[in-house]
Amino acid sequence: MEQATLQTQVTAAVTSACETALGMYWGNATLIIPKAIFTEFAVKVMPDELPLYMWVDFRVGTGEEGGSSGFTTGMAGLGHMEIEAHNSPETPGALRERLVNLCAYLLKNGPVIEDGNTVGDNEEEKIRVVYAESRFGCEGKVMLLAYDTSPPQKSTWKFWQ
Repeated sequence: MEQATLQTQVTAAVTSACETALGMYWGNATLIIPKAIFTEFAVKVMPDELPLYMWVDFRVGTGEEGGSSGFTTGMAGLGHMEIEAHNSPETPGALRERLVNLCAYLLKNGPVIEDGNTVGDNEEEKIRVVYAESRFGCEGKVMLLAYDTSPPQKSTWKFWQ
């Protein structure tokens, strides 16, 4: 994190001083960022928040089975596992927001989500995190968000006869 912060500050200073610079390439996230946006994020966002959208790429779309699928690129460069989701019942926009929030949480708190833990927006929402091989070609293990999309089971207990 410290190295990424320093690299962001130095890059913003250099590109600001170079009139012919059009933008910069952030290799860990495979992002090309226009000069004005990069400098604005480095100057205005970084003092208070992480410039997450410069450090991590969030790719989300409709999956093969009708749900949403997505992945991150850039978390490994920040010392964390990449995150993936397949056939999520969420809309692509909601899944993107979930990935952004999980990345921000991990960058602020460290690698605290372990294999088998659950994540969610509230007590009832439990999305299991599984350390697994990437389905998108990322090297090494990723944090796969495993949604339980099965309908709730009806109780077989009968209290009347």
